[in-house]
Order: sequence, then C-alpha cells, then structure tokens
Amino acid sequence: MHIAYMIRSFRFALVWCAVIGVARGADASVADAHEKVALFKQELKAASDAGQAGDQAGAAKHEGAAQSALNEARALYDAAKKSLGKDTTTLLEYAEVLRYGGDHDLAAEILKRVTRLAPDNADAWLQLGDALSRCGPTRARDAESALRKAISLATAPVDVARAHAALGGWYRREGLYDLARENLDKAAQTDPANAGAKIGLAALNAREGRVREAEDLLNGLGAVAPEAGQLMESALKDALDDFQRSRRLIPDTAADHLAYAKLLFRAGRIQETAGPLERSVKLDPNNVVAWNLLGSVSRYLNDTARAREAFTRSLALRPDDVKTQEALKELDAAPVAQGPAPSGGSGQ
Repeated sequence: MHIAYMIRSFRFALVWCAVIGVARGADASVADAHEKVALFKQELKAASDAGQAGDQAGAAKHEGAAQSALNEARALYDAAKKSLGKDTTTLLEYAEVLRYGGDHDLAAEILKRVTRLAPDNADAWLQLGDALSRCGPTRARDAESALRKAISLATAPVDVARAHAALGGWYRREGLYDLARENLDKAAQTDPANAGAKIGLAALNAREGRVREAEDLLNGLGAVAPEAGQLMESALKDALDDFQRSRRLIPDTAADHLAYAKLLFRAGRIQETAGPLERSVKLDPNNVVAWNLLGSVSRYLNDTARAREAFTRSLALRPDDVKTQEALKELDAAPVAQGPAPSGGSGQ
C-alpha cells in the first residue's frame, strides 16, 4: 500500500507540475502580449507623427512595424485566452487587440464576458457598444443598448462625453443624423476636448456642405491621436461622398474652396484637392496658406512645375517663410515634371 501511495503521489506531482508549467506559460504569453500591445501603440503613434510631418516612407515603415506587433499580440492572446479567467483588465486589452484587427464579433464576445464580470464598468459597456455597432445591422439595437448603458453608468464628465460621442458616432453611421448631432453636441458640451465629438460634428457639417464650419472644428483639434486620425479620415470620407452625391454646391468663395480642399486632404483624397485649391487662389491670390497647400499637393502629385509656381507665389507674399524656402530648394534640386491632371471637382 505504501508503494501504491507513492506511485499515486508521483503521478499527481507530474500532473501538478504540468499544470503549473501551463499556467506559467500562459502568464508569460500574457506578459509578452502586453509588451506587444505597447509596441503596437508606440509604432502607430510614430506612423501618425511621420504622416503629419509629410514623411510617407517613415509612416509606411512604422505602419508595417505596428501591424507586425499587433499580429504577434493577437497570436499570444489567442494562445492564452483559455487561461485569462476573470482578469477584466487583460480581457479588455485582448478585446482592444481584436478590435484593432477588425475582429469585432470575437471582441464583442470577450466584452460581454467583461460586462458579466464587472456589470458596473462603463468603459466595458462603451467598448461593447462600439464593437457591436461594427458587427452588422443585426446587432444594431444591441449596440445602442450597450452604449446607452455606458451613458447611464458613466460619472466623470470625460466618460459621459466619451459615451455620448460613441452613441453619436453610431447614429451617424446608421444615417440617423439628428440623433447623431444631439449626442455629439452633448459630448462636446460635457467635454470640449473630446476629439470624437468634434470629428463627428465636423463630418455632419461637411455632409451638409458647411465646409468652413467643419474645417474650423477640425483645425481646433491640433495634432490628434492615431485612433482619432483614423476616425477623422473614415468619417470625412463618408460625409464628403454624401455631399457629392447630393449635387449641392459650396459657396463660391476663396475661404470655402480652401476649407473644402483641406477636408478632402484630411480624408486622404489628395488628388481631388487641386481643383478647389486652384479656385481658391484664383479668387484670393494673396492667401499664403492656399498657395502653400497647392504647392504641397502639386508636389505630391508629381507636378513639380506647378508646385514651384505655387511656392514662389507664396514666398513673394511672405519672403521670410523658412519652410517655403526649403520647399523651393528641394524642388530646384529635382527635375521638372508635369503631374497628372487633378481629379474631382471644386464643389461647384
């Protein structure tokens, strides 16, 4: 009996060691995943900074590094997901990784788990609502309910604003524009620094052809986080598509054409910006900002001849502008090239 007991004890010890080994392996995977998520966000910000600085090659490099880090974080979390247990902080980060990767259905399942574990967590309900809102029309009402739950639970003004901005964004994507504006206005009033609210309101204004109001809102944001930059691009793209399909016109003023060009630029539709910029400088040939933007766009479109003309006109108006001087020097070192004809209209 003593020998049998020793054998059972030995087998139990082997099993226990295996269990401990798996647990430690899972802990290591989660720790590595945390590091990869941090690296992903670092590279994403670097890509955004490079893009805003006009360094397209640098932006592409950092975007690639960010995607690699995100893929590695996803793989690590997938390997450890059965052992995540009731750690809501880690579960929220796992859901965040899934959402960045576009897997909103699985993210919603993880977030439902979090709301069951922590039913008073407003941020979890907010993320759940946002994830559900991207899972197709069959989950639309569930998304609205989750976002309204987030609003009811939020106490700090910044959290209340985030919840209203998220709900307003959902209404905007669903085409419920009055409800969208109502919630986005509440978000902006509750927290004037909320970028999502300003971006959403700017998109609604752009959709209606109120381009100067839209650009004023966005110009007040300054530099934005990568997530806000992505939201801005997608929201403006949808809004400008709607505006163009409506066949409405913007006022034929230099300021309106310049604002329209800036919105197109922010939406990533750079080829379409040349038309309204040309109209803007024709109506107001003394606008340095318009000439500089036309120069930058022309250079991007490989029309170095027009870029040189635009920067020269700008420098004549403001001779001490160092950045314009540097832009001209770079162009003087490059061969003259006639770029493609600009596509798109000027909103007229």
